[in-house]
Amino acid sequence: GTRQQPSLEAIARLKPDLIIGMSYRHAALFDALQGIAPTVLYAFNSPDFKTDYLSQMLRVCDSIAAISGCATRGDAVKRQLFARLAEDRRRLDAAGLRGQTFILLQALGLTDRYWMLTGNSMAGGIARALDLSIWPAQATREGTAWVTTAQLLDRPGSDRLLLISANGPGVGLAASLVSPVWHHVPARLAGHVALIARNSWVFGGPVSAGRLAD
Repeated sequence: GTRQQPSLEAIARLKPDLIIGMSYRHAALFDALQGIAPTVLYAFNSPDFKTDYLSQMLRVCDSIAAISGCATRGDAVKRQLFARLAEDRRRLDAAGLRGQTFILLQALGLTDRYWMLTGNSMAGGIARALDLSIWPAQATREGTAWVTTAQLLDRPGSDRLLLISANGPGVGLAASLVSPVWHHVPARLAGHVALIARNSWVFGGPVSAGRLAD
């Protein structure tokens, strides 16, 4: 099935002990899922969008660890994340980059449109934990906003612009920025645009958060 409409038959064949989903995708399926196994649906955003997804993810991590009888393991995973964040703060201090503003784009295979991670995204929460600023700071429903390359022309060259590529691992930065507009983006002219690992999952859990912070 799909994220929105998973195959109930396939789920039933697995004979799960527990089903976990997201309320905004699976609320309409709750009764059907509950008929297969105990089901828990999590809300990943607050009504006013003021809760960042990093904080929400950590609460969900606690909940999943508790209901699966793995609270000790869950605490250990979170401690590992906090240790990585502390180490990354030290790395930023050593590089003189604390307090910098960065933009995180996720390429989706489109020529000139990207997902931009916003202030309430997991990346936004990581930025605050590292004493950095993410642009834009405002909150959105899923922690993302659409942006075109042209919209980056007015940003200062001091911004650090990170890009999660949609291309294969052998495709470098120049081949990933195919729009001619990129040649005029201040951050690109200043050499402040870089690719980060393709497997950096911006909607993940504690391990994904640690990789993204690194």
